[in-house]
Amino acid sequence: MLTPKKPSLMTEPALMLIPDLLDGPSILSISDALLLQQIHYWCKKTFITDDDGDRILCYTYDQWQDQLPFFSTRWLMKIVQKLEAAGWIEVERGASYNRYKMGASSKDPKHANFFAGKLLMTGVGAVKVFPTLAMKFGVVEAIILQTLHIRTYKKADWWVKKTVREWHEDMLPFVGERTLERAFSKLGKLGVLVVEKTTNKGRNSKRLRVNYVGLANALSLQIENEPPKLHTLTAASSLASASSSPASAKNSQMPAISSPLV
Repeated sequence: MLTPKKPSLMTEPALMLIPDLLDGPSILSISDALLLQQIHYWCKKTFITDDDGDRILCYTYDQWQDQLPFFSTRWLMKIVQKLEAAGWIEVERGASYNRYKMGASSKDPKHANFFAGKLLMTGVGAVKVFPTLAMKFGVVEAIILQTLHIRTYKKADWWVKKTVREWHEDMLPFVGERTLERAFSKLGKLGVLVVEKTTNKGRNSKRLRVNYVGLANALSLQIENEPPKLHTLTAASSLASASSSPASAKNSQMPAISSPLV
């Protein structure tokens, strides 16, 4: 279910992306950071330990894919190999499942602020990644949607007014400018963004908001409670496109789906 009036765009459990893992000594990709955070989180919650007293997590690749359904099992295997080679995790491979624990890199003094709690870092600047959005649109696109939402959800006339370069420099430095351009174009064509041309600091720019009605239609989800007081352009454009679609009648009463995570 979509929740336009709350900080989280959706009600399902979110994966947490720690931007600090994508910069500096860690040198991880978005995929690496997402899986590493999950391994750390579940190691913190388990009571199983090895002979050294380190917490052990027993997981199959299918179980990881249940939590990160937008990654194939083959891709998850590659991420595990990369994290293991870099010393972030230690893996004991078995016939039906692997045993994981946090590796030597997690105990390095230069990472002293990591691994303190359920998040790898203190959580400052952590980005929520909703699996349903990532499966439907892509991981970067899911990050953009939540980033837009968190900056505009409180008022219907709030927009994000930034150039692609400013998005890269100020908001998502771990995503390249060309990748951002492609993601914005994709989301705009799918009707889940409202895009208006404007000027920012004397330069041509665009202002953006999430099109909640268009997003609900794309995902076949309900909007929590009554439809929110959206910007008039948001409601008018999305409802117009919905009414012209053959699936509009079917989507007029859209059931909520269950969360892919447990």
